[in-house]
Amino acid sequence: LRALDLDGRVVRLGVEEGLTPLAFVFLDPGCPIARRYAPGLGALAEGAAERGVRFFAGGSDPTVTPAEVRAFAEEYELDVDVLFDGAGELASRLAPTIVPEAFIVAADGGLVYRGRIDDRFAAVGRPRARVSSHDLRDAIDSVGPRASGAPVVTEPVFTEPVGCVFEAWSEESSSDEVT
Repeated sequence: LRALDLDGRVVRLGVEEGLTPLAFVFLDPGCPIARRYAPGLGALAEGAAERGVRFFAGGSDPTVTPAEVRAFAEEYELDVDVLFDGAGELASRLAPTIVPEAFIVAADGGLVYRGRIDDRFAAVGRPRARVSSHDLRDAIDSVGPRASGAPVVTEPVFTEPVGCVFEAWSEESSSDEVT
């Protein structure tokens, strides 16, 4: 998988980092729910690093520009590796439907987790009084090679994300034809 970092360098996920699990959170600068989660991503990335899981966040919406992703990252002082999936490769492979939506890919390339970051929202426009389930953090804890005593994940875990509709890539949105 390839994507660009915010400096325009190609990042080949799973190659430069070696064979380690990867976590990726799809974001959209225009989504208010993604904006609510942005400030907490640094703590998740720090916990992931302690477990040997490489953590990324970024945009992959065909209607969003790299400049908008950069402005979003600066506005929320994202303390994570932020990528721009300009070609839609990550989106094609992981097929998000909602933003924010999180994924964890094991070192062997298999999908381990897909879903929400936590249960902060019961539905769009309906935040909970308190967070009681930290789904992404728990999934990171269970797959990291430094996870001591954690059960080995043998089946992918899925939770229902709450957020904005992901603007999917299509043949039309990636066409080089002049219209």
